Amino acid sequence: MDAGTEGALIRTADKATPRNLLRQWVVRLLALLVLPAQAQSPEPLAAGLSCEPTRLELGMTHAQFSLDGRGDQAAIAAARQLVPHVGRYQNLFIMGWGLLNPEPARGQYEWSTLDRRMSMIRETGGIPVVSLCCAPDWMKGGAQGQTDWRRLEVAPNRAHFADFAELARQVALRYPDVRHYQVWNEFKGFWLAEQNRWDYEGYTELFNLVYRALKSVSPAIQVGGPYIVFQPWLHPPPEADQAVLRGGYGVVDRRAMEAFDFWNTHKVGADFIAVDGTIEARDGAAADRLASTRLFADVGEWLRQRSDLPIWWAEWYAAPWEAPQEQQNVLMAAALLRMLPHASVALRWSPQGDAGRSPSGAQESLWTDTRLPGGGQPFSAAVTMMALRHCLPAGSCFRQIGSAGNDVLGAIGANCSLLLNGSAYRREVQLDGQVIDLPPWTVRTAYRPPPGP
Repeated sequence: MDAGTEGALIRTADKATPRNLLRQWVVRLLALLVLPAQAQSPEPLAAGLSCEPTRLELGMTHAQFSLDGRGDQAAIAAARQLVPHVGRYQNLFIMGWGLLNPEPARGQYEWSTLDRRMSMIRETGGIPVVSLCCAPDWMKGGAQGQTDWRRLEVAPNRAHFADFAELARQVALRYPDVRHYQVWNEFKGFWLAEQNRWDYEGYTELFNLVYRALKSVSPAIQVGGPYIVFQPWLHPPPEADQAVLRGGYGVVDRRAMEAFDFWNTHKVGADFIAVDGTIEARDGAAADRLASTRLFADVGEWLRQRSDLPIWWAEWYAAPWEAPQEQQNVLMAAALLRMLPHASVALRWSPQGDAGRSPSGAQESLWTDTRLPGGGQPFSAAVTMMALRHCLPAGSCFRQIGSAGNDVLGAIGANCSLLLNGSAYRREVQLDGQVIDLPPWTVRTAYRPPPGP
């Protein structure tokens, strides 16, 4: 599917005539000077020998601006019709990113914004997910009844870990249909500056208290963590370096891996693993962003070696927000293809675009800004996610495919395949006897031909 067009297979060829022969040769000579040589015939794609099962479900995390009533009503209605086709899971936070303080003073609850956003998720047929972050001010040294939003990302004091667990219990009691909870977010506030590492002991203590509190409401509730960020370095400092996870993306920070291992060893229980990842290195950007998406496969393999729990990508970032929309779409598609063998859920952060930002308001977003008339229209990434759900649904079998140069990636499903061209050049490839044209920075579906007589 190429920006909404299914099954279009176009094959182009140069056509020279005596009248324009000289011009054709000049154009070709200039191309040779500035472009690498291109294949003269369609390239057969190499496919994996074995058929692997996929369990990947897609979803989103609603952030500051979303579909809960504020904005242009026609635009909101358009986006609400789109949401069920993009992904089943819809995540929200209990405080911040569009939500008020749920407990501004001890025992005094404010549910209005949570109620409104939860209603929106139910109305659009989503499976609700709650991220238990962040903490009211009085749990982190602030005054009762006050909220300082500048301190949103401060963790609760250890003396208030039990109070935060009680707040989680109250959330579960109020929303009995919610069966999936992520504990905290990106280890916010759990950094030990003097020791130059994460406070994984503190986080694990908080997680265990929350886990027990939620299970006391219902054993059916699914609880996940540790929601740590796997981010690479191009030139890691000694305290972050390691030899395990390294590739075109750089070197994954060892301290995140240590935090995961401690949590995994000392948790009292968990129902799924929640992690966060980005290909953007802490000290720069890798030269080959498409190759950098391999991070999601490598982290998935590393996690699978340590646990058989379902893996959730609570957040995942595969493209710079300033990149053109078509490049964002290809890199996001590549990241999802890398996740297929290991992940169970991938949640797209902040699916609503921001019209005040470039390009076209898309920051790895799924639909245009609903605060404006005419908003709520799908970005190309939404079309790609719909295509992935159609071609490679959870519970189906797939084979990975790719070109020799690794700039064409894809996966073959039972009836159709998802392909991408992650280069600035047009590519022609062969798959199932078909010649498929892939313009630069394109994601496309190709339907398998019916069997012969």
